[in-house]
Amino acid sequence: MALENLMQLIHFQPQNKLLRQHIQYFYISNYEEKPVRKTFVMYPMINNSVSIQDNFFSTLSNYQFNFLEYEPRKLNLNTLNRFTKPLTAKVDGVTKVLSIVFKPGGFNFFCDKPLGEIVPSIHAQFYEWDDKSAELNELLYCFDIELLREKLEKILLSMYRDYENEVLFDALGLLHQDYTQFNVEELEKTLRVNRKTLLRQFKKHIGVSITDYRRILRFREAISLQPNNENLTRLAYETFFCDQSHFIKDFQKLAGETPKKVFNEAGYFGDTPFFLKVTTP
Repeated sequence: MALENLMQLIHFQPQNKLLRQHIQYFYISNYEEKPVRKTFVMYPMINNSVSIQDNFFSTLSNYQFNFLEYEPRKLNLNTLNRFTKPLTAKVDGVTKVLSIVFKPGGFNFFCDKPLGEIVPSIHAQFYEWDDKSAELNELLYCFDIELLREKLEKILLSMYRDYENEVLFDALGLLHQDYTQFNVEELEKTLRVNRKTLLRQFKKHIGVSITDYRRILRFREAISLQPNNENLTRLAYETFFCDQSHFIKDFQKLAGETPKKVFNEAGYFGDTPFFLKVTTP
């Protein structure tokens, strides 16, 4: 069964120029509010998100999410930090979710507390936007995407704050420019910053170590290149590994399985940027 047929998922971009600087995209899962009973595997990514829902609760244990329908309906906001192993998400019920996916460091412009303080591990209840709960809850009942986007962007712009962190954003810029060259030592030399300061800022605001962040960047590039490149040796070369063996080993650390198995069983969800595997009905 094609992934796009499993659960309706719509993603769309911010229209506001300021928001586009810090937010990767918005998405709604189960837009039509149909019963869903599926298990998905999600792979590590560099973004973090805030999700809004009012009809189910979630638990996380040993890298497995359980999403269960819940009555009475009550607004819940959750944050998902970066993770370095596959996350399994088991969904059972009518579970509609609206999510805001931030670019690396983008979360800082919409919250006074750093990401690592709010989400010390992978997932946490999010209380920082409680004063906007009525407006956010209303969005879940809007079935006009353009109107929903307009209202959501208005709420986000009302929470926007100026934020400066030269060390953090310079480091991120260099990593995205060339993740193979800029390890911790090279970042320290190039930015002329104390190593402890660099590592502390990254962990505090990005949620993973620089080493793990570089590994996730490479992993995601391999996923994006794979549809047009089935040869693993060539794929290893194009993601700057010295050989196929090192590529497979590093890939397996993040995916939990070999590249061959992942590419055979997982795929992109329709025309969205979500690379997922469905494990059980």
